[in-house]
Amino acid sequence: MGFDSVIFILQFLFFSLVHISLHTKYAKRLFLSKRVFKSSVIIVLILQILFIGLIKKEIGDVKQFSVAGWNLRNNIDFYQIDRDHSKYPFSPLLLFVFAPLNGITEYFTFFTFSFYLKLFILIPSLYLLGYLLFIQYKRESATNARRFFLQFLTSPITYCVVLFHGQIDVILLFLFFLGSKLLLTSQIRKNYIIGILLYGLSIAAKTWSIVFLPALVKYVKTIPKFLQLIGGIGLVLVSIILLYSRFVFDPKFDVVFQATFRAGGPIGIWGLSFILSFYPSLLTWLMQHNLLIFVVLFFFFQTLILRKNISFFQSCFLTILSIYIIIPNWGIQYLFWIMPFLYILKTKLNRIQINVFLTLSSVYLFLNYLNNSTEEKILVPSPFIHSVGFLLWIFITYWFIYVLRLV
Repeated sequence: MGFDSVIFILQFLFFSLVHISLHTKYAKRLFLSKRVFKSSVIIVLILQILFIGLIKKEIGDVKQFSVAGWNLRNNIDFYQIDRDHSKYPFSPLLLFVFAPLNGITEYFTFFTFSFYLKLFILIPSLYLLGYLLFIQYKRESATNARRFFLQFLTSPITYCVVLFHGQIDVILLFLFFLGSKLLLTSQIRKNYIIGILLYGLSIAAKTWSIVFLPALVKYVKTIPKFLQLIGGIGLVLVSIILLYSRFVFDPKFDVVFQATFRAGGPIGIWGLSFILSFYPSLLTWLMQHNLLIFVVLFFFFQTLILRKNISFFQSCFLTILSIYIIIPNWGIQYLFWIMPFLYILKTKLNRIQINVFLTLSSVYLFLNYLNNSTEEKILVPSPFIHSVGFLLWIFITYWFIYVLRLV
């Protein structure tokens, strides 16, 4: 077991213990004090920065972000190199972040590209997303708002996906949350336009946030606002592609545009694909038609969800659960998607079910990232990890049915 594996285990255990302690009665009394809360946030942030500085391991897709940033700095169209969009299946928006971070890495070589990316993810994105959750609860209970904010920041899921992996999904979730808040609650036209811009940027960051569009369409309600929403999103995406084309030699607009709507990695061993892995011919069929199958099942589940008289964020929560059930192109980092919705609905959801999900997800992520932390050998057998994942998938399926029937 190498240095990175030991660091990962120690950091995971540290955040797990802190996270558990924040659920105690003592924590409720402790965070009656505003000063204690502010001090705790500062301490957590300092520790998170220190911990990401100690992590030298870079996950493969994050390395690829650095390569994509280098290409932009050198006016090379990465989409022409990656014509099948297997390495960077997103719009060019975050390339304008990756490029300067790649440049910083060349000048300040002590830290990895992952460190600078995680620093960018932490301070503008994760903490601002947490703050949006904080203000949601502040009027009801300042103590709960403070505890939930810190629980969100110290969750083992947050540690694994954001601090250890350096996944960028937190950026689009922040943009989506802020954008949807302006779209659905503000009566000021300027704020509505800003909301459309932010949601468009969320889709441009990583295309998967387009899954919230049906719920937004339902709650926007009026046809003029619906047309503005669709037109605004399209304008944002096209503008970013045109901006990108000014920075690279001989860009191909259609190639970049195809990448924007080709999100998702390869078929993963999860849920339906895990079951079909015992039937190779059916698994091959799933791989050949995965997008069509996903779209059909997605709209089937959306029909079940949107016919319910529930809040916007409840619809989003159920949407994420349904995607976990049906998605064939699985990545373990996707488990972070549900976190902000879980915390914004925490007082409305069953506490035992939340704890079961968080525990199973944390164990599943720990086992996966423990293997990712070393290049020497596999520390945990893959069949065991897949079995834990399947158990988690079964629980998620049950949870979706339970919540859908309850509402």
